[in-house]
Amino acid sequence: MSTIMMAILSGFQAELVQSSIENNTHIIITPQDEEEEFIHLYRYNSARITEKEGVIAVSPKYLGQAELEYRDNAEGISLQGVEPEADMRLCE
Repeated sequence: MSTIMMAILSGFQAELVQSSIENNTHIIITPQDEEEEFIHLYRYNSARITEKEGVIAVSPKYLGQAELEYRDNAEGISLQGVEPEADMRLCE
């Protein structure tokens, strides 16, 4: 019985690590000023981060609010923008 429990816990641990660490960003850089909506010179910052030892990929992402409207219906949404080429390197 204990062998079965250990196998289940080992599988759960591997799944937990993959879903919480490997599939999420490790570093998030935000603007210093809360009123700014983007980071100036983000390409320069991305290049500098990419040069660091152990960095596999860098993918800038823009998060913001938007509104979609169709006929008389309007909905607020969360908008996420990525650079497709940079984002694909994360999947390699």
